[in-house]
Amino acid sequence: MQSVEVSGTANANANSTLYGDYGNWKENVSWKSHYVYSNCNTASENSGSAYAPYREAWKLYY
Repeated sequence: MQSVEVSGTANANANSTLYGDYGNWKENVSWKSHYVYSNCNTASENSGSAYAPYREAWKLYY
């Protein structure tokens, strides 16, 4: 098992608490596919959406 050190810095206002979540954040991606016939007409084939991981990072908030 590999150990990974993660660190960061942030400024917090006086008398407040800064919270943080660390993890893999996701993004909703969508797609459409089309079929193009030899006469250049098109037909819609499929479409869909899914969540994809896009960043491993800290999310900081008050």
